[in-house]
Amino acid sequence: MTAGHVFSFANFIAAAGWVVLIIFGRKTWVPALVTGAILPLLFAVLYTALLIAHWTDAQGGFAALTDVQALFANEWILLAGWVHYLAFDLFVGSWEVRDASRHGLPHWSIIFVTL
Repeated sequence: MTAGHVFSFANFIAAAGWVVLIIFGRKTWVPALVTGAILPLLFAVLYTALLIAHWTDAQGGFAALTDVQALFANEWILLAGWVHYLAFDLFVGSWEVRDASRHGLPHWSIIFVTL
């Protein structure tokens, strides 16, 4: 499996999570469990696996912007960074839906803000 395949699969899962959150976001189990816990956890596992498998192949680091650029020149590490972003983004979107619900905001009013 290539990095491109994993990228496409992760994007599909994230998009499906967003669709579920948009359509079923008022169901308490969706933002609390599915998009707020299960999918971010799956992304976290994938992120960790990618780092473990490819960290030693990467150059660079986090000391300077040029080091980060060199680090992300490795497509697998770049993919790990993207998966990290997908997990965080979906987790925060789920929190926003739960918070809006607690404050009595209509679900439709936060859909575009959450995306």
